[in-house]
Amino acid sequence: MKKLILYIATILLTIFLCITVLRPFMAEVYWFYGYNEIKRENWDRAIEIYELALKWDSYKGGLYYDLGKIYMEKKDYDTALKYIKECKEYMDYPSLPQNLAFVYFNLGERDNTVIELKRAIAYQRDAKQMNRLQNILNELTRSIE
Repeated sequence: MKKLILYIATILLTIFLCITVLRPFMAEVYWFYGYNEIKRENWDRAIEIYELALKWDSYKGGLYYDLGKIYMEKKDYDTALKYIKECKEYMDYPSLPQNLAFVYFNLGERDNTVIELKRAIAYQRDAKQMNRLQNILNELTRSIE
């Protein structure tokens, strides 16, 4: 009887460990297929696939980032903001502040746009990109005043 309980416990533990190890891998597989749909500009299919990937592993910040970018392409800025903010919880991506500034700008939230543009400028390593963002920030600041 003790051996039977030990066997059952071992089998259950093995199943649990396999599922735990499998989840991030499956999310990566879905991410790959979703990215292929993005390259084809098949936005709706990419969204479906990415949502499946998030069911497998909801801690992948890159999935949220890509979903935010897709919704930016679709000009659904409220949903893009939701996903980009969620991405911010899991990872710090170099173009994240710039994309947030773009979304805030399109939502008409000028104060948040300025804040995120300042962060985007601080993230830039490329002087040319930094100057471009600084010019946008200066124009936006002048238009607010």
